[in-house]
Amino acid sequence: TMAFTGKSAPSTFSGNVQVNSLSTASKALFPPMTSLNTSLLGTDAGKSFNLSWTNGASATQKTSIDLAKFNTLPTLRDEINKITGFSATILKGGTVAAPQYYLSVQHGSGASSAFTSTVTVNDSLGRPLLDGAGQPMLASTGFTANAIDGYQTVAGTDASITIDGVPVTSATNNFDSVLPGVSITAVAPTGGSSVALGSQVNGDGLTNAMATLVSGFNTMITNIKAETV
Repeated sequence: TMAFTGKSAPSTFSGNVQVNSLSTASKALFPPMTSLNTSLLGTDAGKSFNLSWTNGASATQKTSIDLAKFNTLPTLRDEINKITGFSATILKGGTVAAPQYYLSVQHGSGASSAFTSTVTVNDSLGRPLLDGAGQPMLASTGFTANAIDGYQTVAGTDASITIDGVPVTSATNNFDSVLPGVSITAVAPTGGSSVALGSQVNGDGLTNAMATLVSGFNTMITNIKAETV
């Protein structure tokens, strides 16, 4: 779709636009739990759910959620949803007799929306336990978020369009800076074909509008003169 964003009509233009792909968010699907009420701690005294990502200024941001306080999937989901740019949902799989509950987390949109996560072990006082290399110890029981335990992630991708052979990318499906005063929104890939877009100034419409304005002004002046005689 195409929309005018400026206060004045853009100049006449035409072009062929091909939508190659839409933007997607970075996503992660964590290993399942067998119940919504199962404690995420497993056999550990404490754990932290850690997220790391890059904001728009390319600065790394980090946050940790104490799983001793938010120790079920619903409470963890709700805490993640409080983090700007993140959304979390719980997906139910498995069977009726043996359900599996997966935590799905996504962040932002586009290639720059990548994030990493870990679940690390704490002691009973909430202090992180360290491994032999002096790094926070990764959790191996209960709720985990490590690749070795089946953690799956999908990297976000930018939207891509081609205008008259010129490739353009965007972190969202909106392209606001390609043409002055015009916003192009990619809705679906065009399957390798191009869509013709064009705009032209309605000269006759502008002429008629100006004539109406001048006529109205002249009538107003005539009425003013008649009232002051």
